[in-house]
Amino acid sequence: MTEAGLPVLHARDTAFSYRCGACSQCCYDKRIQVNPYELARLARNRGMSTTDVIDRFTVDGGAALVTRPDGGCVFLGPHGCTVHADRPLVCRLYPLGRIVLPDGKEAFVESDPHPETAGVYGQDGSVGSYLDSQGVAPYVAAADRYYGVLVKLLQAAPDDSGNDLDGAVVVDADLAVQQDFERGGPPVPADPESLMTRHLEILERLAARG
Repeated sequence: MTEAGLPVLHARDTAFSYRCGACSQCCYDKRIQVNPYELARLARNRGMSTTDVIDRFTVDGGAALVTRPDGGCVFLGPHGCTVHADRPLVCRLYPLGRIVLPDGKEAFVESDPHPETAGVYGQDGSVGSYLDSQGVAPYVAAADRYYGVLVKLLQAAPDDSGNDLDGAVVVDADLAVQQDFERGGPPVPADPESLMTRHLEILERLAARG
């Protein structure tokens, strides 16, 4: 921390390492925000549609994962994360957080460790090597792409009929692509990356139409 109490901003080449101790302390008392790509990954992991995942496992219309009464993540099981292969970006980044600065550059902040954490912190690597080990690249790319199209949608005016954009279409990729298919578009893809691409194409069209 700086003298002013602000977090230190790390670059990818900053010395850093973290080894998870599988204590699951980081899975409690957190608001895990998710975007449509992350919802698609979770849906395919569970063998469900994004519509069902949003209904069963999220709050605020798909903005964040449900928290159990004991404060644990809805996907936390007796032996740890039950969706680990498809866990959201915020979980992959932990104990780091990613922010995008006003000039468009990214930086990373370090979370204060839980007092009972079993994780081991060090400096025998770098922020970048840690991110690579956690497979964050497609998640970061998806987050940036969805943020970009969301900005366009917010800037777009309602259509001539006065109807506002259906928020469910923005969040629910399966719903948006299924509706587009019913209007003559391509079928709903099975893999999350193709689904994201189709979803973003639809949202781009909506933004341009606005």
